[in-house]
Amino acid sequence: MKYGAVSIAFSFTVLFFVFLLTEVKDWQGLGSEEQLTVSMPQPEDIPQKEDRAEKEKKEKALKAAEEEVDPKHEESAAALHNLGRLYLQLGRYEEAEPLFTRGLEIREKNFGEFAPAVGISLIDLAVLRLHQGQIEKAENFFERALKIEEANCSENDPALADSLNNLALLYVGEGKDKKAEPLFLHALKIRIKNLGAESPVVGSILNSLASLYSRQGRVQQAEHFFKRALGIRKKAFGNSDRGVAVVLRDLATLYRVTDRQSEAEKLAKRAAEIEDGAE
Repeated sequence: MKYGAVSIAFSFTVLFFVFLLTEVKDWQGLGSEEQLTVSMPQPEDIPQKEDRAEKEKKEKALKAAEEEVDPKHEESAAALHNLGRLYLQLGRYEEAEPLFTRGLEIREKNFGEFAPAVGISLIDLAVLRLHQGQIEKAENFFERALKIEEANCSENDPALADSLNNLALLYVGEGKDKKAEPLFLHALKIRIKNLGAESPVVGSILNSLASLYSRQGRVQQAEHFFKRALGIRKKAFGNSDRGVAVVLRDLATLYRVTDRQSEAEKLAKRAAEIEDGAE
């Protein structure tokens, strides 16, 4: 099993969590070219928003999976996790937990603590804890999964950059900026090496760092990174892109709190014009 699957699951999960916790910036998800992650729906919305056909389809898949799983066999770890994910989607968290836990035990016993498959199990458990509102436990599982990815990935692996960036977003959502900053910087270094300094993905990380520095009162660094992110966004998607408006508003906020009202008003006005034009 390739370890890239860990990064994919990690990316899906962390953005979902940050969406619930904080005012995540609109940068990611504005254009398919630069998206790092795809958000998941809120857990309480899953059963209500599904139509009957979709729910029946999941129930059918669940029944089929139940028939295949024998938790006594080591080969069943993947099936246990697939079944657990179906329970998770249906909001049946108490039934998902023992399946994920058993899958983790099987993989740790067979492959060792730092095997990629173990990382996948940890992420499933982290997803479950997020749905249950057990934030600290979820964070612990994510951190363990990142350590596994660091042990299995090369220094400049893009998958590692995704996980670093997304765990940093998780920390930001919890108000842990000091823990987030080194992860953002590491992810930024990898992305610049692999994609170049003008990549929209690089711009996304720059914007996250700028917001972090702004909250910390590190005005010069925040302004510098906001301007870099703004330039990248304009170059990639044009001056009227909605993501440009996002950065303009962020920069305007920075200017307001540093008594640069005239500059702030100009940026806010331009952001409003872009947003009005996009409607």
